[in-house]
Amino acid sequence: MADPADITPGQRLHRATLEDVARAAGVDRSTASRVLNGKPLRIREEKRALIEQVAQDLGYHPSSTARGLRRQHMGALGLVIPDFANPVYATIMRSAAGRAEELGYAMLMGEIRRTERDSSGPVFRRLVREQRIDGLIVATAQNSDSLLDELNRVRVPHVLAHRRTPKAEHSVILDDEGAAGLAAEYLAQCGHTHLGVVIGPLNIDTSQRRLAGFVGKCQELGLPEPVVESREFTAAGGFDGVTALLAASPRPTAIFVSNLLASTGALAGLHARGITVPDDMSVISYDDDDLANYTIPALTTIAVPYDELGRVAVDTVDQVLRGQQPGNIVVSTPAAVIERSTVARCAN
Repeated sequence: MADPADITPGQRLHRATLEDVARAAGVDRSTASRVLNGKPLRIREEKRALIEQVAQDLGYHPSSTARGLRRQHMGALGLVIPDFANPVYATIMRSAAGRAEELGYAMLMGEIRRTERDSSGPVFRRLVREQRIDGLIVATAQNSDSLLDELNRVRVPHVLAHRRTPKAEHSVILDDEGAAGLAAEYLAQCGHTHLGVVIGPLNIDTSQRRLAGFVGKCQELGLPEPVVESREFTAAGGFDGVTALLAASPRPTAIFVSNLLASTGALAGLHARGITVPDDMSVISYDDDDLANYTIPALTTIAVPYDELGRVAVDTVDQVLRGQQPGNIVVSTPAAVIERSTVARCAN
């Protein structure tokens, strides 16, 4: 009988079978099958727990293929995002679904919110375990994501979109550094020298790359080091971040906010403190959406090609399914400044 802790790395390299589980747990195949499929069986609870633990450690899950048929092409891809309410991800979803249809795939979509990453997404986890989708696009991840751990364990073809992490062999990202640098350059051209940044969580590589691009451009232009506040990619995060920046000395005359939702919160935070935009404070946002036309004032933004990101992510997972190795891709379409009403020109 094998202890789950004694399962060797070599045993994890191939897709685990029911025979693997039975052998490692020291039981016959039928016993392992009945336990893992939830069928009635008189068995000691310790033995049942051991079989379940071995199955988890080996990455084995009962599946439609294991129930009688060799795996076939299912004609479906999955897309996991962090927030259906975020207009940026709506753009990615639309473009990804359109491209998937062109390639003959159905697209299934699910949400895994930041606060639920270790326990949410039960439907998608079941689809992954049962091999009911051919491949998965994960548009949200950190190095500790349990979903990526599971995908690597059960060897489901997948691509990380809009993020990079060492746990994902294939990814598609935007040129976040270049887009954030464009924001710094635009503010400098408008005469601003004392700049602030409300950035997302610094343990996410998207935040790291946007901050590096903005700070790097400031250094290149000979500007003072910008004041930085890190908050969540939410309206509340933008509200809190901009409030904190107002205490800086000298106070920034212009602020770069690293996503659209946080920018709406930043505008509200400035309004709550009696700061007029753009007369007293200029604001520019990473991300563009029609929503930016309806903030007060209308929000100046950095537009990036999220529609292309969605399409390329689908193409990339399709390439993986065809046995190719696309690796890490950067969408090369350049960002653009969309001038509206939240950046003033000054003589500083």
